[in-house]
Amino acid sequence: MDTRADGGGAGRAILAATAFLTRLPLDRGGIVGPVDIARGVVVFPVVGAVVGASAAAVAWGSGLAFPAGVAAVGAVAIELIVTGGLHVDGLADTFDGYGGGSRQRALEIMRDHTIGAYGAAAIAVDLLWKTFVIAALVERPGGLWMLIAAGAVSRATAGVLGTVVPYARSSGGTGGVLGEHGRPAWAVSAAVLGVMIAWASGGLRGLIGTVAAATAAGVWGWRCQRRLGGMTGDTLGAAVEMTEVIVLLVGLAYR
Repeated sequence: MDTRADGGGAGRAILAATAFLTRLPLDRGGIVGPVDIARGVVVFPVVGAVVGASAAAVAWGSGLAFPAGVAAVGAVAIELIVTGGLHVDGLADTFDGYGGGSRQRALEIMRDHTIGAYGAAAIAVDLLWKTFVIAALVERPGGLWMLIAAGAVSRATAGVLGTVVPYARSSGGTGGVLGEHGRPAWAVSAAVLGVMIAWASGGLRGLIGTVAAATAAGVWGWRCQRRLGGMTGDTLGAAVEMTEVIVLLVGLAYR
């Protein structure tokens, strides 16, 4: 990745946001820099919505020929492929780290990408939970629109937390880019855009899901600051997974 701090235009910001949140090979030349990523926070919800729309499309198409459970597995699989499992990996590392004793020990464990018992359990629960919820949404009229809302809100959440909550480590780490180069105005723009997409795709249930996810994100940011001294790339990934599931659950519960 280019380490220049000057940043570029809107095109570079969109490219940076996509490269940061997915594994799509769009920045092979390494032209985006830290400021591009921080500015790209504004379009994090759009990237998330596209990821969610891809999962919804697979679930809908698969649901025409296969049972809802099979369609849900396809939706979860395509999201893992597009994102490279980045957020799931962050969830696992976070749960392993939280099993450590001191703050320093927890951060050391989170840097070690070997998955322990806590991390494996977290992945299993997360993916099973998400699969069952999506399977239920497949059978509910208009239910798959909530995948778009969940994708947008969860990525907006990560952008806001990464910008406004201090970085837990002294230096290094991808997660520190947002806090070091981000601006509150960009985080606010991401939040507003996330709400708009959630409303457009999920209606009232999208808005309720946004409120629930924002509340959980606030608690998570506070907890990470108390336990670790701030956010890390792993805890941001965990935030994406947790808030995504929350929005989907709201979509399932709302009638």
